[in-house]
Amino acid sequence: MASAILAGAVVTVIYAITAGQQHAYQAKEQIEASLAAQEVMAQIIKRNYTDIPSWPWLTSVGGFNILFTPASSDQDVAGIGVRVNGTIVKLKVMTPDWNRTVLETTHFVPAPPS
Repeated sequence: MASAILAGAVVTVIYAITAGQQHAYQAKEQIEASLAAQEVMAQIIKRNYTDIPSWPWLTSVGGFNILFTPASSDQDVAGIGVRVNGTIVKLKVMTPDWNRTVLETTHFVPAPPS
């Protein structure tokens, strides 16, 4: 009876350790994906507005595959009734084998005043 209780306790401890390691791995992956997306987004935003691609493209940064999708859009500025023309940039960060989306982010890049 005691050996069964001991075996159950050992299995429970091993399960807890394994779950903790999995959470740590997922957190590390999220941070790395966020840094990769930030790097790509910075490269896009620092371009001249007219040089932002208007078509989807793929890139790879830091071991992640990143899908870039632009969409022209007007955005309303809350409270002052102004519409701003620009491009919504969407980044989808995926694992190297394309099996899973790790992170998705969106940023509005306003067009310069005409």
